[in-house]
Amino acid sequence: MESPIALKIYAVCCIILFLKIFALGMVQGASRAKNKVFMKPEDAKMAGGVVSTSDTPMAITAGNAIKNDLENIPMFLFLALVYVMTNCWDRGSLIYFSIFTFARIMHSVCFLKAIQPWRSIFYGIALLMTFIVSGHILYRIFIR
Repeated sequence: MESPIALKIYAVCCIILFLKIFALGMVQGASRAKNKVFMKPEDAKMAGGVVSTSDTPMAITAGNAIKNDLENIPMFLFLALVYVMTNCWDRGSLIYFSIFTFARIMHSVCFLKAIQPWRSIFYGIALLMTFIVSGHILYRIFIR
């Protein structure tokens, strides 16, 4: 049976990451609304804007950040759930899940503000947490 504390930590990180992705969507929508530039005719009509084949620079950036999140966060969350279900180290769930969540938030901030090398550093930290969680799962299953 999974640890109640690890499951709570997992749930909180899931919610924070959901809110982060949702916030990026709001940035994307706000950029379109502010500039009154929309990709869909019905949106332009409703908001009194224009239809364009190209998006605003910030909407493109936020969309790219969302795509990056969708390439990285689901795999981590799947592995983190397995981590919890296999009763890996409770303190590890706090450490690894929190670091991953913080790194993904900072990655998005750096993505929106075009801050390098920090964007890549935070990406690497989150990726490292994914590999560490994977390693702990394998250790738990095959060694311990």
